[in-house]
Amino acid sequence: MCARFEQNIGPAECHQLLLTLGLTMVVPSPRAPTVLPTDQAIVFSRERIFQASFGFRRVGRPMLINARSESMHERPTFRRLLDRGRALVPMNGFYESGPAGIVLFSPSATTPLIFAAGLVDYSLQSFVILTRDADEFVAPIHGRMPALVRPSNALSWLVDGVLQYDAIALDTTTLPTSERKNRQLKTATNAQCDEPGPLFEQGRLE
Repeated sequence: MCARFEQNIGPAECHQLLLTLGLTMVVPSPRAPTVLPTDQAIVFSRERIFQASFGFRRVGRPMLINARSESMHERPTFRRLLDRGRALVPMNGFYESGPAGIVLFSPSATTPLIFAAGLVDYSLQSFVILTRDADEFVAPIHGRMPALVRPSNALSWLVDGVLQYDAIALDTTTLPTSERKNRQLKTATNAQCDEPGPLFEQGRLE
């Protein structure tokens, strides 16, 4: 996990989110709603919102799209980014694949957005999503999930580097076979990324 999620926010929502997080505003240009590894996605740093490519390319080695939060301090690739590369990725939901198929995990109607912790490499203009052991909502489908952060704890991660594993209630929707085929969902394999996982989506900024 995680290689696919949904994000449907417009400029008004961006401004409100940035005010809530105490960040400045840089409006990203419109982009395709479905984000695959190497595609552009919207992320928040401690100072602004911008676009970066999903995943770290490595010559002759598998692409990294996720980083285990439990070991991020130990791996040189991620440890060097912990000072200034901490980021958040706003989502309307994320996808996981399991025996029953691909499942969309989305926040309740009262919580339209969730945030996943990430790390940005500014020299590559790219990012990875941090993962954790699955909680009670995701565990029946997949063993890993994004490291989700509540808005109230956003600055703890962005400014102080303190990552709390927040429990957030999630609704589930299993995608029918026809929809999975129409969306051309792909499941990442160990040969393609550091941690296997599904794809994700981000909606356009209107």
